[in-house]
Amino acid sequence: EIETAFVSVAPIFGGGRSLVLDERVRSVKSKRFLVSKRGWAMMNANGSGLAGFQPVFAQTMVRVKDPVKTEDFYVNKLGMRRLASLDFPDSKESTYLFAYSDEEGPDPASSNPEKSAWLSSRPYPMVECRHRWRTESDEGFAYHNGNSDPRGFGHMGLTINDIHEACANLEEAGVKIVRKPGPFKDVGSIAFCADPDNYWIELIERDEKAAGPSAGLIGPDPVYAQTMIRVKDPQKSVAFYEQLGMKMINKFDFPDLTFSLFFLAYTEDEIDGSTSQADRARWLWSRRYPTLELTYNYGTEKDPNFQHHNGNTEPLGFGYVGVVVDNVRQVTESLKGVGTPIIREPASSTDAAPLAFVADPDGYWVGLTSRTGAAPAQAYMKP
Repeated sequence: EIETAFVSVAPIFGGGRSLVLDERVRSVKSKRFLVSKRGWAMMNANGSGLAGFQPVFAQTMVRVKDPVKTEDFYVNKLGMRRLASLDFPDSKESTYLFAYSDEEGPDPASSNPEKSAWLSSRPYPMVECRHRWRTESDEGFAYHNGNSDPRGFGHMGLTINDIHEACANLEEAGVKIVRKPGPFKDVGSIAFCADPDNYWIELIERDEKAAGPSAGLIGPDPVYAQTMIRVKDPQKSVAFYEQLGMKMINKFDFPDLTFSLFFLAYTEDEIDGSTSQADRARWLWSRRYPTLELTYNYGTEKDPNFQHHNGNTEPLGFGYVGVVVDNVRQVTESLKGVGTPIIREPASSTDAAPLAFVADPDGYWVGLTSRTGAAPAQAYMKP
C-alpha cells in the first residue's frame, strides 16, 4: 500500500512535441488534451495564460494540531526557516509559514496585511501550517494525512544528498520513518518520514551533492521538490493545471503496480521524452524548483462513483496548494469563464490579502492570491 504513493508525476513531451504515455493512459492524447497542450504553447510564448504572467507555486497548506511540535519538526529537523505567523482571533486560528530561504521574514510586530503583502511577493514555495486554537490540548484530536481511506493528498517531497544519513539522524531524534531508505524501481532511492501530524515527507536522493552546513538533520541544501496529490483522470487534471500556466515536465510509468506519475511545474525547462525513465528521474531530482506530482491509479477514471478526498471536509487534513498571480479577480473571472468551480470569490480582508479558492477536477482547492510588487523576471529556481 505504501509503495503506491512513492511517485512523482509530470507528463512528458517527447522531444518537445508529443507525450510519452503508457498504453493505459493513451486516452490522455484526446482532442481536448491536445488543445490544452497547444494552449500552453501559446501561453508560454507570450508569458500569459489564465493565471497571468509568471504565476508562483507559493504554498502547500496542511492543518496541524500543535504548532510548537510542528515548528520543531520543520525548523530543527528539516532545516526550514519560519518566515511568519499570522493570528486570526475571530476564527480562533493561526497560520505559520516555513520555507527554505535565507530571508528573515517580515517584522513579527507588523500587521497581518503587511505580513501577507511580504509573503505574496516571495518567489519560492512555502509550507503553510494552519492551527485551530486549543486542538493541542485535546488528547484524542488528530488530522487525516490522506494516505488511508479516504485517500487524496499524498506527501510533500524534498531532494537531499543522502537519504540513509538523513533517516538515521531523524530516527535518532524520534521522527517516524514511514518507509526505510532504498531504491524504488528505476527512478532512484527514496525514503519517507512523517511530521507530528503524520503527514508524509518524501526524501529523494539526488546525484549532485551539495556542500555546506546541514539544514536541520537532513544535510546541506535541501530543495522543496514536490507536492503530491492523487487524481482520478489525468487528462482532466493535466488540462486544468495547464490552464493555470503549469507545464508538464516528466512522467513515470509503473505498469506492474498499475499507476503513473505526472509532474508539472512553473518552469521553462524542457526534457527529451525519448530518454530512459531512469535518466528522466535523475534529471528531475536535479531540478531546484517545486513540482506538482499527480498520482494516477489505472482505471479510476472509468468508475463514475470513484472520488478522492480533498481534505476540506471530515476527516480534515490537507487544505490546498497556493498560487500567487498578478490579479486574483481577473484570474478568477477567467477560470469561471471556462467552467472552473469557484469555491470562494476573491474577498478583501482587513486581516490579510484578497484570496480566492477554485477547485480542480478532483475537488482539491487551489488558493489564488494577488502578488504585491513586480512579477519575477523568470520562473523560480532555488539559488
